[in-house]
Amino acid sequence: MMRHPIEILLAGRSREGLKSLEEIMNRQPGVKVKTRVISNGHTDPLHDVAPLPDALIYVVSDMWDEELAALSARPPAARPPTLVVGPEDNVNLFRMAMRAGARDFFTLPVSEVDIAAALERLAGELYAAGTKKAADLTVIINAKGGSGASVVAANVAYIKSLDKDRRTVLVDMDLQFGAVPVYLDLTPNNGLLRALHEIDKMDGLAIEGLMLKHSSGLRVLATSADELVMSHAVPESRVAALFELLGSSYDEIVVDMPRQFDDITSVVLSRADRVVVMMEQSLAHLRDAKRLLMILQRVLGVDGDLITIIVNRYEKKGGLELKDIQKALGHDDVISLPGDFRRVNESINLGVPLYETAKNAPITKGLRSLSRLLGNQNSEQESVAHKRPGLFNWVRH
Repeated sequence: MMRHPIEILLAGRSREGLKSLEEIMNRQPGVKVKTRVISNGHTDPLHDVAPLPDALIYVVSDMWDEELAALSARPPAARPPTLVVGPEDNVNLFRMAMRAGARDFFTLPVSEVDIAAALERLAGELYAAGTKKAADLTVIINAKGGSGASVVAANVAYIKSLDKDRRTVLVDMDLQFGAVPVYLDLTPNNGLLRALHEIDKMDGLAIEGLMLKHSSGLRVLATSADELVMSHAVPESRVAALFELLGSSYDEIVVDMPRQFDDITSVVLSRADRVVVMMEQSLAHLRDAKRLLMILQRVLGVDGDLITIIVNRYEKKGGLELKDIQKALGHDDVISLPGDFRRVNESINLGVPLYETAKNAPITKGLRSLSRLLGNQNSEQESVAHKRPGLFNWVRH
């Protein structure tokens, strides 16, 4: 019996062939199956598939050479383990399947015993790979504009970067108005767009070369104002491949996510270990937070247990209490951050994180607590890193 469910995508051009194979797959325990008929002029069996399945079962067609070539052209991070089903006695087909990364090749008619054994082996490989923890991914998003997501994302990522045993990257997913590099006094280099454009040729060293490098050790991936790119122009498969690569190259990923819902948002949120929703202490924010929670959970399928609500700039005499907000949202994981306009504004203008400008201020203590809540930030490591001379030179939000 398989140790955990695996998601399988069946892809091919013959509806009849896919249907018979789907019936076999549905009889296997611990397997979730989706079927895709390749059409609309595309030859890539994984075209616009996001998130990627745990495994692909590709049923060859009369266009097998083009389809296998398209699979071969994908970077390893964007190509799941593949099983190929096709006719026997075709040496060229077999060779191309192996070049495309096929783990096994089955001839028609497919033996249910053989396919079950292959799935069991595949499940074991996936289980073993899963014990090698990928990067922890935290997404921070505003329930209403101006709630402080970018400030919190930059400061939390900075605090996480103080743990020198873990590599942290901050990704600004706002393709039009991203400001994270400015918060850190870094000059944008359009690294995010370049990474998305060249992801099929990227590896860990290449992606590191596109990062903005902060003196603390924090890496930043963002766009610049020089080029306008609409989110619908970015294929979701490239976003998925990028986060696969980031997940295997770094230990912590913090994403500053714009408040918009499209394929890019869906891809990133589907991979999140934690989602932080920023709001303020008003009825307008409460209304938008309630709607955002509904979209996250009911539309995008984010597990409610992964969501933390942050009430930013909280005042005890501000009218709405935390318990009122919890009740209205139907969500228990609601915490507060105190307001401190002067210190936050100074931090933004200088580009120096609050940890450096006001380490013992309530707002900074709140951010340090939030960082620990969102991961396993080692407070001792934090204090040791802080004592290292010349290590932190933050200068702008």
